[in-house]
Amino acid sequence: MKKNVCINCKTKLEGSYCHTCGEKTVTEKDFTIKKLLEQTVDVFTHLDSKLFSTLKWLLFKPGGLSVSYIDGLRKPFMKPFQVFILTNVLFFLLLSNVDIFRIPSSYFFKDNSIKGYDITKIVIRKTNETNKTINEIALLYDQKSATLAKTFVIIFIPLLSLVFALLFIRQRLQIGKHIVFSTHLFSFILLMLVLWTELFLLLPKINLNTLYLNIIPSILIWSLYFGLAMKRFYKASWIYTIICTLISIATLFLIIETYRFAISLYSLHSLN
Repeated sequence: MKKNVCINCKTKLEGSYCHTCGEKTVTEKDFTIKKLLEQTVDVFTHLDSKLFSTLKWLLFKPGGLSVSYIDGLRKPFMKPFQVFILTNVLFFLLLSNVDIFRIPSSYFFKDNSIKGYDITKIVIRKTNETNKTINEIALLYDQKSATLAKTFVIIFIPLLSLVFALLFIRQRLQIGKHIVFSTHLFSFILLMLVLWTELFLLLPKINLNTLYLNIIPSILIWSLYFGLAMKRFYKASWIYTIICTLISIATLFLIIETYRFAISLYSLHSLN
């Protein structure tokens, strides 16, 4: 079954793998029961190895995954967007009831005026337009805002990338490198929120919906991680790194608050 040219790119083969595209040369041995079982086991062990290494570096080596990816050391780790998808799924599966990226109706509907918008009037208008009660509107709103908050959370990555591109504009890095760094950084945020919640679930009478924006330790953890990650990735001086850390943390919270309000307002307006 072995052929002289790669079936994928037609390059002349030399050895077991194509030196142009990496396609493996197929032999009769690949279809033995033993080989098929070995390949099946290898898939799971290789995934476990990558997953463990990736999460370990993401949590305990700030900026390390990004540096490794940019330098070309990629095989031991998951790809940046794979990391984001994993942490995003974990976040919204385990913290589906935590309103970090939206404002729940129990708070949103009670505010008479937010940023120039009279929320109470909008709610009343919606009850008249839809012939539904306020409780029914609140239920529909919570369902829709929760879905939209999950759907568009990826927007944080390009926004953070733009922030870092401006802060480190003198380094003239490709925007793709900032995106890699921002992807890992935001993935850490999502993973930390999951672990943070699991920790505080052990404590009595904790309001998870306001936990992250009101507790100082969470801000300190983000600041420390941001600083170490930026120092490792951008290799700027410590003074400039600290300044950039403060700016990026403040900008991140501003983006979160803007995102929460935009998602909530759009969800309310789009109810029918």
